[in-house]
Amino acid sequence: MSPSRSTGWGSSSTCAELLGEHLLAAGLGSTTAGLVYTPPVPTAKLLILLLPLTLAACGRAKSRTAAQASPADSAADGWTRAEWLAAAEGFIADPTTLPRLADPATRPLFQRLVSTAAWREVDVKLFEGNGEEIMRFLPTIKRLTLLLLARGTVNEVLALGLYTHEVYPALIGSGLAFVDRLPADDSSRIHRLAGLERMRLGAAIDLCGILYVSVSASEDARAAAVAKLMNAASYGHHSREGLQLIVATLDEKLLPSVSAGLRKTYQAIREIVAQEHGKRAESRQSVTRTTYQGIGSSLVDPGKSTTVVSATGGFSVAGGPAALAMRVEVPMADGSTGVQHRVELQDGETLFAVACLDGKTESELVANMQTVGNLAARTSPHPGQWFTLDAGGREARLRFTTIAGRGCMASAEGPSGQVPGDRADAFLASLRAAP
Repeated sequence: MSPSRSTGWGSSSTCAELLGEHLLAAGLGSTTAGLVYTPPVPTAKLLILLLPLTLAACGRAKSRTAAQASPADSAADGWTRAEWLAAAEGFIADPTTLPRLADPATRPLFQRLVSTAAWREVDVKLFEGNGEEIMRFLPTIKRLTLLLLARGTVNEVLALGLYTHEVYPALIGSGLAFVDRLPADDSSRIHRLAGLERMRLGAAIDLCGILYVSVSASEDARAAAVAKLMNAASYGHHSREGLQLIVATLDEKLLPSVSAGLRKTYQAIREIVAQEHGKRAESRQSVTRTTYQGIGSSLVDPGKSTTVVSATGGFSVAGGPAALAMRVEVPMADGSTGVQHRVELQDGETLFAVACLDGKTESELVANMQTVGNLAARTSPHPGQWFTLDAGGREARLRFTTIAGRGCMASAEGPSGQVPGDRADAFLASLRAAP
């Protein structure tokens, strides 16, 4: 591992990122630092880029229990953020206490869970402290969603998703305000802004999940969701790329599959999102340009194997239903544009990814990855060159091969000792030319 990297091979770096950095260093890409495409990472890790605290400080943050902030002690118009977290974490600790919209006795409690104003009204002060509350919020939302999905409570999943949709603008807006207050020469600004862009991508992925769930919700719940999704102002916090992902998901996945009776409704939502995307078309863009294919439901088990086809890269791989497929254009040092075709799936702490690069050979990719760290060769009955890499508390299983004349790298990586070996090898072996 390169000793010059201050962060090592840690939570903010992936094999794809490191390969990109060394391609740049070798003169194979843009000479401007920080312009190589950065894959998405879990939202909880994105927040680390926004908050003025260390990982050690995050680790010392202590969770409160439901007993410390009982719903009975809360104000009639909602909870504080601390009370919301205590109640939600209490439901997770004992799922039998989770309230339901269909249960008259617990409906008011669930409604409070998805209407508390404190999260929609966060400001920059939330980012100036130690960040304990915000580090707990989004992971708690995810755990609640999984519990509700396990119970088959579609209306509750939709209500919780819409609440998160309403909280994102406050989180992102406050994060931008925090970055604006930093000195102009603060070296962390670029990383914090990159974190905010990834959070926006997470918001777009979550919105795609909301669209999928709304189709299966009751008519009343769907109508309430549609009313919110038809509000153009509710998309103000989304990036141009995130809006493109939502449009692609509607065009490629949802609109062809919904019933004729619902198609007009979702077509109207699609037009509003497309209009918001168009408003950003003339804005100053990143030097990289990412175009997404439509995504499957992010609320389906990500471990479920589904064949994902890169329409632009000419390859397929066994990913999950919520895998992201994309085409990334990167400025090169000679003035040309390099093109990467990617598929990525984050499943817990493990990132499964494929990158095929126009104009690059398999041998070039291997040579450049060898400058990152010591690759240990492996044998496999499948085509290509297979390796393992373990350094800095991270491990990866890698396969390099050639598909449609492009050099390709498939990887499965995560914390050392936590990458599921059999599943990782199955993922790497599934990479092949698209039928």
